[in-house]
Amino acid sequence: DAEHIFQESVQERVDRWKTAQMEKYANLTPEEQETGVRDEQGRTKLVNYVSKGSRALIFFMLMWRDVYLFDVADQAFKGGGRIVVRTLLTIMFVGNMAGVLACLSALGHSTKNRLKTILNFDKLVEVALVGWYLLRLTVLPSKYVPREVFVAGMLHSSFFIAEAQAFTRVNWDEKLAPPIPQRKPQQNPAYDDFSDRHETW
Repeated sequence: DAEHIFQESVQERVDRWKTAQMEKYANLTPEEQETGVRDEQGRTKLVNYVSKGSRALIFFMLMWRDVYLFDVADQAFKGGGRIVVRTLLTIMFVGNMAGVLACLSALGHSTKNRLKTILNFDKLVEVALVGWYLLRLTVLPSKYVPREVFVAGMLHSSFFIAEAQAFTRVNWDEKLAPPIPQRKPQQNPAYDDFSDRHETW
């Protein structure tokens, strides 16, 4: 057995460990699978649940992100393109504002799905912005706007994409972990014996 362990490659050991984790995951109850620290592929979950305040905060950030993009679009576009972009950003602003208000109250299953759909639309807007910035960096460079502005815009959009993606993947049900039972302190038998002798004295 020891010789076999040394002959195993690192990838074989990793695959064997993943298989064991997946088998262990399959034997768990649905509630244990949802609250466990590992997913169905044996990977460690970074975050399992998000609180009500965290959900409201992400929608609040995206709401003011729409205000900023509305101002940028108002200066960058003209004519019919400006109307279309401003209308889209206005709809997104109203949706994110509704998300802030909805997250402060109890959420049903259908409401959670609607809010996650709004986050997906926010991701689409940011992905479109990344494509636009990349286009301005490569195909349509500007003589008057530094390239660093477009690079910074891509970083900002990537941040909001990552945040929206993280919030759509985690569970929105707030569950408290079961309380840890408190163990009674164990007394040393030698100390008990000494106490008994002290009492007899």
